[in-house]
Amino acid sequence: MIWELFNGVEKGFELSGDTDVAFLSELRAKKARLDRGLRVGSWGQLMEWKVEKDRPDDLHRHLSHLVGLYPSYSIASYPEGGAIPGLTKSELLKAAAKSLKYRGWEKVWRAACWAQLGDGEKFYSVLKYAVKTNFGHNLFSLYDPQASNPIFQIDANLGLPGVMMNALLQAPDTSSYDSPLVITILPALPKAWSASGSVRGARVRGGIGVSFAWRDGRPYDLVLRFDRMRAYKSREVRVVYNDKVVDSFVGVAGMVRKVGI
Repeated sequence: MIWELFNGVEKGFELSGDTDVAFLSELRAKKARLDRGLRVGSWGQLMEWKVEKDRPDDLHRHLSHLVGLYPSYSIASYPEGGAIPGLTKSELLKAAAKSLKYRGWEKVWRAACWAQLGDGEKFYSVLKYAVKTNFGHNLFSLYDPQASNPIFQIDANLGLPGVMMNALLQAPDTSSYDSPLVITILPALPKAWSASGSVRGARVRGGIGVSFAWRDGRPYDLVLRFDRMRAYKSREVRVVYNDKVVDSFVGVAGMVRKVGI
C-alpha cells in the first residue's frame, strides 16, 4: 500500500500542478528502496509477512495482503514479464488464489477477489453465502443475526455494489500511464446471471463511462464514452472479453467508441 501511495503521487504530480520537484525526487528515491512485499511461501501462498508465519490451518485470518488484487492494482495489474525478479504474474495470481482458499472471514471481499481471478462460480457462491448469513433485510451487515445489537460493520454494505460490478466489469489501475488500461467485460459472470442483463453508464478510471448488455453470457452493444476534460491524458486502452483482446486503441477526451464483440 505504501508503494502504491508513492506511485500514485508520482503519477499524478504533473496533472496536480505541484512544482515541488525536490519532494518528487525524494519520493522517487524512497520508492526505489521500498520492498514491494510480494512473496510466495512454502505451501504456495501469498505471504502476509516478510517471514514465514502463514499457516494453512489458520482459517480465521484477514485478507489485507490481497489488497493489491482487489480493490487495488499491484497484483491485478502486475506486469506479465514480472516487476520482481523470479516472480511471474501467473505465479502471483496462483499464490493469491491459494491464500483465498485457506483464509479469510471477509465474505464480500473474498467474493470480489474470486471475481478478480475470473472465477464466476466461486464469486457467486461466496456472495450468496454472505447475503444469506450476514445481511439483514435492510442490507445492513450483521455479525450475529440473533444478537440484541447485531450490526457489525459497514464494509459489507459498501462492498456489495463493488463486488457485483467486479464480476461484470473490471479496469484495475496501472502503475504507469504508459501501461494500457485493460477493460475486461464479463470477467466472472456466474451461470445464474448469464441469461440476460445490462450495465448502463458504469464508471471506470480514466474518465470513461461503459455501457453494454449481454444475452446467453455473451456481451453486445458495448460503448465507451470518454469525458471531455481539458487536462485529459490520452492513453492506450485494451478491451478484453473471454481472455481475448477484442479492441485496442488510444483513448482521447470526448471519444465515443463502439466495440463489436
